[in-house]
Amino acid sequence: MRSRETLSRSLWCAQFRFGIIILVLCLTGGTSRVAFAQSSNNGTITRLLQRAIAGQTRSQVSLANEYLRTNRPEDLEEAIHWYRVAANSGDLFAQTELGAMLESGIGSAVDLVEAREWYRRAAGEGYVPAMVLLASMYSEGKGVPQDRDEALHLLEPAAERDYAPAKTDLAVLYLLAPDGPAHDLDAVRLLRKAVRDDPKAAFVLGWCYQQQRGVKRDLAEAAQWYRKAANQRFAAAENNLGFLYNAGGIPANPAAALEWYRRAAEDGVSDAALSAAKLLLTGPESIRDRHSALVWFQIAQRIGAQGAASEPGFQQLIEEASAGEREAINRAATQWLEQHRSSDRSSVPITLELTTLDRRPQ
Repeated sequence: MRSRETLSRSLWCAQFRFGIIILVLCLTGGTSRVAFAQSSNNGTITRLLQRAIAGQTRSQVSLANEYLRTNRPEDLEEAIHWYRVAANSGDLFAQTELGAMLESGIGSAVDLVEAREWYRRAAGEGYVPAMVLLASMYSEGKGVPQDRDEALHLLEPAAERDYAPAKTDLAVLYLLAPDGPAHDLDAVRLLRKAVRDDPKAAFVLGWCYQQQRGVKRDLAEAAQWYRKAANQRFAAAENNLGFLYNAGGIPANPAAALEWYRRAAEDGVSDAALSAAKLLLTGPESIRDRHSALVWFQIAQRIGAQGAASEPGFQQLIEEASAGEREAINRAATQWLEQHRSSDRSSVPITLELTTLDRRPQ
């Protein structure tokens, strides 16, 4: 979600990556589970724990979900444990959630082989979220040889079962195929069916209007669909909306562009931070702010924005700043990182690129 106008070569791998937002945790022993639950003052967890220990699978899943809601590292350790217990008992949601954790490497070491096996178990039972996640591995070639046909094999029946994310990802697969234009109308048809329930579909439909894929080019319509997705904190749409407000095609609004870039950066789009820095440094006088521009440039560098290393002008300005201002810039950048990157989302590609959405099993 940066400021390029064409699909990058990295897009083919990026658009199907489903990062599951689960905070860091490690497995612990049964004694600490009981002790913690008894001291948590959480009646729901205490009741569920008793049933989970008794072997009630649904209570095990509910207990894992409840632990996740607290967002405390020690609770998240418990969540992984109970998902694994329920997964071993055959619960499809737990199998898919556990696979997503293993794929992401959050809460455990990355284990793509085991992640794929949990997805396969659930997908083999027709569980559509697992089918979509397994398709993403084949689309990306993540832990398996890249295999578009296998991804299609998984996505097509999932889409036929009216699962919106499957429709969206099938549409993306059509758009990015070597013979993509031949499938544009099918892709748009799928997106229109998915758009009510999936913000990613709104984003991709906006991209179609921007790139004239299956529809006539209409930047105002593109902005409308981007806004629908952006209002649901879909980061790619936030960034692309900022690009349209900044680059034109719709009435220019630098202040709105800056706000959308900031939101996109908060939601994991590294290059949006660099776009914000450039706009603050060289934009209209009404929003120009040299100090804030240097703070955003420092943020962009720290979060790995593409192009930040090739901006010697910014680096020179920082070097020319007083020691006190450099300290203030570093302090502000550090504070931003502490506030917005503590549970980092997977970075998504840049402006005008089809991107991914963090999905949890449903």
